[in-house]
Amino acid sequence: MEPLTAGKVPSVRIIQESFASGKGLRGRTLRDLLEGSYSGQAPQGWFRDPDISMDVAQVFIHRPSGTAVVAHRGTEAEWSDWYNNAKFAGSDKAYKNTNRFADGKKVQRAAEQKYGTEKVITVGHSQGGLLAELLGRKSKEVITLNKATKPQQGFFGSAKGRNKNQFDIRSSRDVVSMWGKSSEGKKNYYEIPAKGMNLLKEHSYDILLRKKNRVFGRKDSIVL
Repeated sequence: MEPLTAGKVPSVRIIQESFASGKGLRGRTLRDLLEGSYSGQAPQGWFRDPDISMDVAQVFIHRPSGTAVVAHRGTEAEWSDWYNNAKFAGSDKAYKNTNRFADGKKVQRAAEQKYGTEKVITVGHSQGGLLAELLGRKSKEVITLNKATKPQQGFFGSAKGRNKNQFDIRSSRDVVSMWGKSSEGKKNYYEIPAKGMNLLKEHSYDILLRKKNRVFGRKDSIVL
């Protein structure tokens, strides 16, 4: 898609692509949105809402369709993020009392209020996938990649915390999301076959390029 700038009328091609009948987000689009959650840069064909975006979560808008995506980023190399991971490992209640959770919730609620829950798709990678699950219950759909999990979920089950509108994707060799694998519903769960033993690469959002044309998400939502 060609980029959109303020005051520019979308081309017919963009509108046709945006309103094509189908499902949810293509693998390539999802990958670019997740990359944007870290960089703060909007993918081509989207624009970032600077008024409600924060470092921990970006809000990207697709003008032709009016779709808003809240993209929660994963863990970066800073002590506060690892502190948050430790809190999650301890208990869900402790994690929900962190500043990271509070900031993510602030962005999520602002996007839902501004654009309407029926127009919001919530996505996240790694710790961001966990936040998408916890905060995106009211949005049109939730799509996670290599979502953060913990051993307790492997033993006691993790499907209880999932949303009915949630779609989880993971690499078959991703260790971060491995504890949620056994109890996830097959209908809304997709595993991308690993390529090699490099665990960092298997955790990366770049694994979506292996399925760049596959559509993930609800069957009745717009293909983007």
